[in-house]
Amino acid sequence: MNDTNRSVSKYVKPNVMALDREVIRDELADRLAYLRLDKNENLHAFDDEPFESFRQTISQELVWGYPNLRPLYEKFAQQNGVGTDQVLLGNGSDVAIKALFDACISPADEIILHAPSYFMFSIYAQLAGAEVVSIPVRDWLPDLERMKAAVGPKTKLMVMEDPSGFVGTSITVPEMRELAQYLHARGVLLLIDEAYLYVGGDRSEHMPLLAEFDNVIISRTMSKAHGLAGARVGFLMSNPELMAHIVKCRPLYEISALSAHFAEWVLDHPEYVEEYREMVTSSKAKIFAALDDLDVRYRDTRGNFVLVHCDRITPDEMVSSLAAQGILVRRPFTDAQFTDWVRVTVSGPWATRKFIEAFQKVKTAGVEAENEADALSTVND
Repeated sequence: MNDTNRSVSKYVKPNVMALDREVIRDELADRLAYLRLDKNENLHAFDDEPFESFRQTISQELVWGYPNLRPLYEKFAQQNGVGTDQVLLGNGSDVAIKALFDACISPADEIILHAPSYFMFSIYAQLAGAEVVSIPVRDWLPDLERMKAAVGPKTKLMVMEDPSGFVGTSITVPEMRELAQYLHARGVLLLIDEAYLYVGGDRSEHMPLLAEFDNVIISRTMSKAHGLAGARVGFLMSNPELMAHIVKCRPLYEISALSAHFAEWVLDHPEYVEEYREMVTSSKAKIFAALDDLDVRYRDTRGNFVLVHCDRITPDEMVSSLAAQGILVRRPFTDAQFTDWVRVTVSGPWATRKFIEAFQKVKTAGVEAENEADALSTVND
């Protein structure tokens, strides 16, 4: 322990002292100068004309006045067929999810996650003093049997991403309902994280679970298909009785007035999200065709990203080689079963063309390096 930690340890909770978390300010300083295919952002949310029309609606009051969030609450509730008393807005879905942890998770509780999963679930559990039980996915899907077998007397919450933000797969609708029923019988909450829902469509097939089971919570974000990652808008939905306690843990104002205004405007223009879906589908087809030509394995997902297999080159080499060409993709997986795969965000035509061109160069360099190594080995033999 260094001197700084020794001097402040008497002030900081032990579970916070023990928390190992990267500081996001330390990431690549000039990230905006790169083609960013690493965080599943929507890089082509709006053309100049519609974005300019939005800018014309911005007033000074959105800056100096406190937010009036009722219109956005009503719009969210109406579009999802629930009451406003079933919704909690958040500064991104992660802050809304934190309210759930603050309201329901106590020290000595356990939460069950599939691995890999969104890292903030684990962070919030540790901040609450809870134990995290991580069950590796099996054959690209959450291992439901092992996850259910892990449920014990201390289990308070299970999280299921639908789809996974890492491998892009989902369990079936009947499986999700059976899981909700199984956990309900044992007094365990089920959080269904639908961060990528709007990439594939507007309607969730899990919404009926909110009325059927009092232990189900659904989280959503507008950071992906809606293109509002910088505005930070997300929300939770659950039954009114549970939500009445979760909302006690919200901040004074859940999001800023400007973010709320932008979110309302986007929800009033669903055609932009539909155009984005069509663009992702088209871009995926082009990427898959290029990878087929290069004889490279890949996996499609239910999100706005694809998984590319690293052949004749390591994932670290692929990431660094693409970065050298001005393209960022997600850092390599640490999970043993995915160490040969790299996740790549799917974006618009220009970004797709740039990625394909850069990847072709990486692939060619890898083949040439392997051929040189084989030739050298033959000479040495």
